[in-house]
Amino acid sequence: MFLFSGCCLEETDTSGVVEKRVDDPATAEDLPDVAYKVQPVSVLSRTDMSETSSVIDQASSSTYIVTVTKGAGEGFGLEFDVTDAQMPVVARVKGGSLIDAWNHKCKESQVVSPMDCMTMVNGDISSSQEMVDRLKQTGTFDLTFTRPQEHTVIIDKAGKVLGLWLTITAGTGLLVAGVQDGVAKESGANVKAFDRITAVNGKEEEPPKLLELIKNLAVLELKVLSYSS
Repeated sequence: MFLFSGCCLEETDTSGVVEKRVDDPATAEDLPDVAYKVQPVSVLSRTDMSETSSVIDQASSSTYIVTVTKGAGEGFGLEFDVTDAQMPVVARVKGGSLIDAWNHKCKESQVVSPMDCMTMVNGDISSSQEMVDRLKQTGTFDLTFTRPQEHTVIIDKAGKVLGLWLTITAGTGLLVAGVQDGVAKESGANVKAFDRITAVNGKEEEPPKLLELIKNLAVLELKVLSYSS
């Protein structure tokens, strides 16, 4: 059954999976220094959810700081997915950019990689859009990133409702927007709100294909990336 609300198409079925996507998806906006992909209706805020994830530990071993000076005409070369309104996730690092140059000279623990999330700009925490917008300016920047922790979750749906609210992102997997009543919660599966699912049963596909696999398969082996404890 399909329900239309505003400019967002919402699909519900007996699998317990809810998909929210923009009916006319926005394309990447290529800027001289920063590109970001936005799906406006799918942008989520933690204050909008009944279940919230833990606050990211800024002092954890998976957190690192990048210090880069950006002059006029230079670009960071970062492409972000800002589906999560509080946590912009790196979708791509462009070759020949400031961050690409940083990656070639920094310690291995400070290499900026796809799926890392930016949590602070110059020590300030703000919304995804505000942080990305600040990168359009020039000057010296201290960018704080956090790497996700990867784990595998196996769920046997056994004909029951899954209970995961999943949102298609702009190329960084499926965002778990919420965990509701269903087999995922009942089985104690280690899946939390704001985790990302990037592979299903060993297949790393584009987000719409991942969603189809989750709907159609009876036993799921999910590759889950978590940014919080």
